[in-house]
Amino acid sequence: MVQFDDTFDADRMLAMRQAEEESLIKALAVQHGYDYVDLRGISISPSALETVPEQQAKAANLVPFEKTRRNLTIAIRNPNNPATHKVLNSLTDQKYVLTIVMTSTASLEHAWSRYKDLQKTEAVKHGVLDIDPARIAEQMQQFTNPELVAETLTNVKALNNARRISETLESMFAGALALRASDIHIEPEAAGIRLRYRLDGVLHDITDLDRSMYDRLLSRLKLLSGMILNHHDEAQDGRFTFTAGEQNVEVRSSIIPGSYGESMV
Repeated sequence: MVQFDDTFDADRMLAMRQAEEESLIKALAVQHGYDYVDLRGISISPSALETVPEQQAKAANLVPFEKTRRNLTIAIRNPNNPATHKVLNSLTDQKYVLTIVMTSTASLEHAWSRYKDLQKTEAVKHGVLDIDPARIAEQMQQFTNPELVAETLTNVKALNNARRISETLESMFAGALALRASDIHIEPEAAGIRLRYRLDGVLHDITDLDRSMYDRLLSRLKLLSGMILNHHDEAQDGRFTFTAGEQNVEVRSSIIPGSYGESMV
C-alpha cells in the first residue's frame, strides 16, 4: 500500500497561515496607528520581561521586550482585547511610560520562550545580576589607571569562591567607568582570553582571563543581554542595565563568533 507523507503539506499550510497573519497584523497596525515589529529579529530584555509575569503576558496576548528605566516597549496582538488593556493600565499605574507596537502570534510565542531564561535566573537567586553597586562605586574611586584594574582582576582570578565571576564583572565595569572607556572587549585568542578597553578611541590591553572564567563570564553576560545561550556560531546583539552607586548604566552588547570562540563587546 502506498504511504503518503503529509508532513510537507502540513508545514506548508502552517507557514501560509503564519504569513497571512503577519500581513493582517501589519495592516491592522497601520489602522490603529501603531508600528509593527517582528520579535524574532529583536533581542528580548530580561528586565522588560520581569515587569509582566509569564502567565499574565500569555493571557493578555502581549509581551514587554525593551526597558530603559521607566520606559517600557510592549508588543500586543490585539489593541481591542480587554485583558491587554487591563495589563497596560496596570503598568501605567506603576508609572511606566509605555510604547505600544503590534506583532503576530508567532512573534509573541518566540518572545514568551525567553521567560525560561528568566526562570533560570530566579533559580540561582539572580546570580546573573549579583553585582554589588556599592563595590563598583568604591572601585571607581580607586581605579586611576589601567594597571590598577589589571592588578585587581588578577587577584580576583586567583580566588576560588562562588562570587569570582560577579567580582570579575564588578571590577571590569568599575574600571571601564573610572577610566571612561567607551567599549569593553572580551576576545578569545590562540594564547588566551584578552580583556581590552577602548580609551579615547584606542584599544588598550588590560589583562588576560582564564578560559574557564571566560566561558562562565560569557554565559552570564549573554543571559543579562537577553541573548540565546546555546547559539555559538552567529552574531547576536542585546542590552542591559546595571546600577553603579547612584547611577544607572545602560550597556549595549554584541557577540561575534571567531576562530577561537565568541568575542563580546
